[in-house]
Amino acid sequence: MATMEEIVKQADLLGYRGEKREEYLKQEFKLLAERQEKKEGAERQAREKKEEAERQERKEKEEAERQAREKKEEADRKKRLELEKMKLDAEMKLLQAKIEAVKTTEVNTAEVRKPAESPTMEVADDLQREVEGGMLKLASGKSVPVMTNCAALRDPEKTRSLGLPVLKGEIGGCEVYVMRDTGCEGVVVRKQLVDASQLTGQIANKMTYFMWMDYIIKALT
Repeated sequence: MATMEEIVKQADLLGYRGEKREEYLKQEFKLLAERQEKKEGAERQAREKKEEAERQERKEKEEAERQAREKKEEADRKKRLELEKMKLDAEMKLLQAKIEAVKTTEVNTAEVRKPAESPTMEVADDLQREVEGGMLKLASGKSVPVMTNCAALRDPEKTRSLGLPVLKGEIGGCEVYVMRDTGCEGVVVRKQLVDASQLTGQIANKMTYFMWMDYIIKALT
C-alpha cells in the first residue's frame, strides 16, 4: 500500500499541476483512506476472532477441568461408599459369627444340662427323704448342704396360668411378684435385690425337680 509521500512523488513524476494535481491527490488520498480503513477493519475482525477463539478455548478448558473434577469427586465418593460397605459387611459377618458362636454355646450347654430323662415325682420324693437337717449324704460318706424345696418364680403370667397364687410383694424396697403358701424351705432371689450386708457367705447346693444342681449364696431375711 502506497503512503501519502509516495502518492505526492507519483503526482510529481506524472507532471500534474494545478487543479489536475489537486484532483489526483484528493482521489488517491481517498483511496488510501479507504484501503487503510479496510485494513484496520480486517485487523480488528482478525483480532476479535482471535480473542473469541481464546475465550472459547478458555471456556472449553474450564469446562473440561470442571467435568474432570466432578468425575474425580464422584469416583472418590463411590470409593468411600464401597469401603464403608465393605467395612459394614465385615462387621455384619463378625456379628453373625458371634451370634452363631453364642447359639452353638447355648446348644452345647443345653445338651450338657439336659437330663437323659425326666425324673418322676417318686424320684424327687426319694431324694427329699435322703436330706436330713438340710444336709445330703453323698456316696463318699460326706454330707453337703442342699435345698430341695426352693421356690423360684421366673414367669409370673405363666405361673398364674397354672393356678398358683401369684401376688405382688416387696424385697429390699422393690416391688416383685411372689408365690404364696409354697411350703418351700427357701426362695431364690435375684442378687440385685439383696443388699451386700444381708449375704452370709454360706454356700448351699440347690437341686431342681429336673435333677439340675446349682449353688446359691444364703442371705438373711
